Amino acid sequence: MPTRKQLSRPERFGLWKAWDGCCAWCAEKVVFKDVQIDHLIPLDAVASDETREEIVSRYSLPADFDFSGLENLVPSCSRCNRLKSSQVFEPSPALILFISSVRLKAGLARHIANAFNADEKKEKLLAKVEAAMHRGDITESDITELLASLPVLVRKAAVAQPDVYLQIAPGWEVVEQRGHLVTVRASSGRTGITSTSGHASWICPSCGQNGPWNGVICLSCGRMSDPGD
Repeated sequence: MPTRKQLSRPERFGLWKAWDGCCAWCAEKVVFKDVQIDHLIPLDAVASDETREEIVSRYSLPADFDFSGLENLVPSCSRCNRLKSSQVFEPSPALILFISSVRLKAGLARHIANAFNADEKKEKLLAKVEAAMHRGDITESDITELLASLPVLVRKAAVAQPDVYLQIAPGWEVVEQRGHLVTVRASSGRTGITSTSGHASWICPSCGQNGPWNGVICLSCGRMSDPGD
């Protein structure tokens, strides 16, 4: 049975943020201090090698899929987490698409977490904010009001910056950009994440493109790697 991992605070925050502060099941907003982390595929369902192989085959997952990793975790409200419990859903096109979305957001969550891990001040600030919310000293609306003017400042700063060339295969269109993270979509409907940061960690070692990435899969060539490594 896969080992149940304890998420760090930055990982937990990254997962919550990657889903825009919403429950993955009902899409309702959930406050960070109340968010629960749910395994999409319960660990009990892959307790043995036989059941693991069956689940991997049933959901068309890579052989080395990490059932304890971010690719199998979603943020949940307490109600949905309780209702889902340890259910194992039957595979369907919609569920396979949802699993792809979970793996895609796992990549974003990992990069958000890495950003906090690389900046000790941010990690400490996150800990203080979370503690203050638990005590009831501040609320989510307080934080929202405080940050309300930041997008304007970001847009003003971005105007003066030159356009950045995305080194990805042809046929992709940008659908959203948040900082250096860019969500792109192909004509087939596939979506992936790439970056304008120019950092070498985003380059696929197989095809040399900057993804785009769906979890740990480069959508330009279909090979598996990890843009965070």
